[in-house]
Amino acid sequence: ILLPNGIPDDYLRRRDGKKFREKYNIEGFMLLSVGRIHRSKGYHLVFPVVKEIPNLEYVIIGPDEGYLSKLKFLAKRLGIEERVKFVGRLNEEEKLQAYASCDLFILPSYFEAFGISLLEAMSQGRACISSDRGGLPWIIKDVGLTFKFGDVADLKRKIKMLMTDKK
Repeated sequence: ILLPNGIPDDYLRRRDGKKFREKYNIEGFMLLSVGRIHRSKGYHLVFPVVKEIPNLEYVIIGPDEGYLSKLKFLAKRLGIEERVKFVGRLNEEEKLQAYASCDLFILPSYFEAFGISLLEAMSQGRACISSDRGGLPWIIKDVGLTFKFGDVADLKRKIKMLMTDKK
């Protein structure tokens, strides 16, 4: 028998995402990632897609684990520093409001055994995309999309497909 991780029942109560968008001045199509700011999370893989697709805003929530300055440098070098926001750590209610406010949740990790942030995003009815590594495909199954890890063209194609489907 397999008993996966879960989330509290209260997470299933839909939150209002308007407050989060107003607080962080987000007007475009919002991509969201939640987790430690570490190289293993693969956030840098999303940056070239943000650069190529106008109107994308990428919000990353979580504590710095030694990679924040590198990500900020990369965003500046690519000219997308205005469209990439690092929010830091939030309390649970603010985090759920962030999930509710995003158009697409993305978990581009090198490896995740489970990826509870996918469940949290799904609890708010968000579209989800993850890398095809570790346990992520098992969670996504047929309620989201996976991209071939490291394949930025595949990631871009899947994000554009979900952006089009959202309209």
